Amino acid sequence: MRKHGFTLVELLVVLGIIALLAGILWVVFAPAREKARQSVCISNLHQIGVALSLYRSDYDGQEAMQGVPMTPAQLGMPVGTGFGTLIHSYIKDRRLLYCPDYWLDPNIPTIEKQHALSSYYWDYEMDGPPAGEPEWFRFIVARHGNKAIVVFCEEHNDMKSNADLYREASWKTKRELVLRLNNQVQSLLVPVRSMLKDWP
Repeated sequence: MRKHGFTLVELLVVLGIIALLAGILWVVFAPAREKARQSVCISNLHQIGVALSLYRSDYDGQEAMQGVPMTPAQLGMPVGTGFGTLIHSYIKDRRLLYCPDYWLDPNIPTIEKQHALSSYYWDYEMDGPPAGEPEWFRFIVARHGNKAIVVFCEEHNDMKSNADLYREASWKTKRELVLRLNNQVQSLLVPVRSMLKDWP
């Protein structure tokens, strides 16, 4: 008796069904994977907050008060070379300094990823003079007290670059995971063109 194999059409139909199912599963599970990466990022920020609290305690940091502009140095934040001390003495696992989405972000060059000390933005470290005391950070502390944002992550915006986000309509929002001075971690939706000083 002659054996009958699969025809080319039957094989193509089976492969098409498998591809369709794979596509459906990809769409279903992609948001779940992003939520899992956000959870890891929130955990990282919380642990960074614990490390900052320990650092501030050891370096006699003052408590932030609403209405009182205070410099990062007065708050006991690790400005300048203190950032290295924070990393080596208070944060034992360097992986805490990188959001999982950072390594997947196609908008960041590989060489930049390899040399970055952290994927998070440290507000009091950026855009200031060598003393590390930018005026806008003093303003934020005076406005929000111990709820001032000190570290935040911009990696959870559908892998869009800052330039792409800026071209979005002004009514659109972006997601920011933030760590506040009181070690509270929050997920904020803010206008795409807003500045840190405008965030709640």
